[in-house]
Amino acid sequence: MRLSDPLPALAALVAGGASGAAAALAFPPADWGPLAFVALVPLAVMFRQARAGLVAVASAAFGLTFFGLLLPWIHLFGLAAYLLLVVLETAFVVAALVLGAIARRRLPRGLAVLAFPVAFLAGEYARSHLPLGGFPWGGLGYSQHNAPGVLQLAAYTGVWGVTFLVATVNALFAEASAAAWALVRHQPGAVA
Repeated sequence: MRLSDPLPALAALVAGGASGAAAALAFPPADWGPLAFVALVPLAVMFRQARAGLVAVASAAFGLTFFGLLLPWIHLFGLAAYLLLVVLETAFVVAALVLGAIARRRLPRGLAVLAFPVAFLAGEYARSHLPLGGFPWGGLGYSQHNAPGVLQLAAYTGVWGVTFLVATVNALFAEASAAAWALVRHQPGAVA
């Protein structure tokens, strides 16, 4: 990513911000839980490019937007506490997704789609336990608290299995959209 070419970075910012805003809407007070199954698609599209710099930009935009919208009640403890928590939670997302994007390059093609959900889950797990016991607020799996079918999975896997399911669905949609875009790009006139 060169400074002379700001479009990829701008696309990463928009993708991450859109995913962050959509993911926040999956939680109360909007509580549109099913939105979580597509909210991360723009972020996952950036992730599948496996360019660490763009993934860092997109995941930072995601984290700052998502946690910024999800945690306004932290203002009760002061602006400094709110900003610190949003930035700290975002750092976990950025680290996990950048490491996941780097690992994705080394995976066999058939397993590459799993890099996003595994990295996303690893970031959530880390921020839920670190530092000093962590801060699990905003775990993606919790967005499905009103989905009885999905909650049955949680009986066996806990919230981590639900997070993995939701992130995997997003990754599969990202792969499908990339495949569709490649098909359209190579066959002009294929879409009316």
